[in-house]
Amino acid sequence: MQVAPQKGRIQHLDALIDYKFSEPYGSTGLFAGVGFYRDQPRNGSSQSNYGFSAGVNGDFPLSRRYGVIVEGTYHWVNFDYNPRLVTLTGGLRISF
Repeated sequence: MQVAPQKGRIQHLDALIDYKFSEPYGSTGLFAGVGFYRDQPRNGSSQSNYGFSAGVNGDFPLSRRYGVIVEGTYHWVNFDYNPRLVTLTGGLRISF
């Protein structure tokens, strides 16, 4: 019998190693590491365990002060139901 997924929240704290590449249009990078993950479903029974993450990122300058940052990460977490998560992030960088 398969259990339906529940809505909730997964929090994580990662220790990553990032390798950057200089590109003509900015910089890109590859990263990987380990993390501590906590699952908090709405039914109140939470669990915590380790996991791994890996991904790519890029910083693309618009000017000397501003730039666009994008990142994609794949997470493998060691919970009872073995979730696989993908996070996509983007933002504006302002340098001082």
